[in-house]
Amino acid sequence: MASWESDSSFRQRVENDARIMKYLTLKELEHTFDLNRQLRYVDRIFDRVFGEHPAGERGAANKA
Repeated sequence: MASWESDSSFRQRVENDARIMKYLTLKELEHTFDLNRQLRYVDRIFDRVFGEHPAGERGAANKA
């Protein structure tokens, strides 16, 4: 909540918190905050909920 109220980076706050970082490596932290990994199934979920994309159209998560 503090990062939201102060408009600061939550990831940066976690990285600077020794109480958390004693359990995580920087590589693990990067993995945790990887948006591509977090959103990798978003198009499948939307397809299941709203129906398939029209032929040839790609979803927003798969655009390069």
